[in-house]
Amino acid sequence: MKEKNQNFFFELELEDDQSIKLAFWANARSRASCKYNLVCGPFVGVNHRGQSTLLGCALMKNEDIESFK
Repeated sequence: MKEKNQNFFFELELEDDQSIKLAFWANARSRASCKYNLVCGPFVGVNHRGQSTLLGCALMKNEDIESFK
């Protein structure tokens, strides 16, 4: 995706068994339309039925991966 659009951003952090530990991405359109220069960080989990559930959300000025931990 980065080859098609330089403003697309993603970062993955993997566990030792190569399963996804952390995933973060932002598409070019949402980055360009960010009027207040704040990032919305939703924190989503999976319940015992395999359904995604919103655990929390934050508006953040700092976009570093460390800020989302």
